[in-house]
Amino acid sequence: MRTTNFNWRGACILAAVIFSAATACGWDGARKDASDESTGGKPDTVRVAGVVLKWLRMDKEANFRRGEKMIREAAAGGAKIVATTEGFLDGFMNGDRTIPLSTYHALAERIPGGKYYERFADLARELGIYLAVGTAEIDAGKTYNTVVFIGPDGTLVGKHRKTKMNPFEAIRDTPGDKATVLDTPYGRFGIRICYERAFPELTRETCDAGADYVFFISGGTFGAGNTRMVQARSRENSRHMIFVHPTQFLVTGPDGSVVKDETVGGLGQHPPDNLIQSDALNTYAVMRGMLIITEQIGTEVDQNRVVYFDLPLRQAASDAQ
Repeated sequence: MRTTNFNWRGACILAAVIFSAATACGWDGARKDASDESTGGKPDTVRVAGVVLKWLRMDKEANFRRGEKMIREAAAGGAKIVATTEGFLDGFMNGDRTIPLSTYHALAERIPGGKYYERFADLARELGIYLAVGTAEIDAGKTYNTVVFIGPDGTLVGKHRKTKMNPFEAIRDTPGDKATVLDTPYGRFGIRICYERAFPELTRETCDAGADYVFFISGGTFGAGNTRMVQARSRENSRHMIFVHPTQFLVTGPDGSVVKDETVGGLGQHPPDNLIQSDALNTYAVMRGMLIITEQIGTEVDQNRVVYFDLPLRQAASDAQ
């Protein structure tokens, strides 16, 4: 019987070469993924993005197109949840008392069913993201300051209607009547709009309703005073708070620390107390660098940015402890 001497040294060298090639080709990554699956495959963070973009007055088409470009950028950058600002679509026109009520009603969207709502829904579906958009809403002849939350399948997960308003807003808009908490695979997200963050009991109501994190979709005060306010809401509720504004993206941690803060243009200061908040060009927003006119597109005052934050998941943090 013929026998063959096996070359163990050669076999070991060959195995080492194969292993190196497998690692280079990503097999090691596949092995790691398989290991993750064996432990549930749950991520520790989710990437959120804020669309920090200046408003254009009453120009829904331009606001949509400008926003679409940045929302696509956010999705390409790995964001799973993308949030715009308060009044994003209409340019925050609920405070402008110079336009007729009929004009304001025409700017407001039906939710669902409105032309631009459906375009945002199609965009969320195409990109596979959760998308929060601020817009004026009309329903049964009443208008609301609303944030819609659209799922990655393009369906309406839910919407929040602003419950607490400045006096100038209440002239035209009807207040909402409840806290809003929405389910995602990453946890439960609460939504509050701008002025609501000034009232500790409203954020507490949202957290008591089960929110793991709270978005403040905003369009008013920003800067140092606002940062302290958002920090306080985090400390009081031991939650991350995510503030999205035409000039600032801010995230505060459960202990009240600032974990992300980017300011993009804007003055960051209140106008004088006697400044009329609304005139033909929505003076308040123009003075603070939140709103621009068509001729200013692309100029130095039109500063915009997609800002990202990898949000630690509360369940992952609990499991780690």
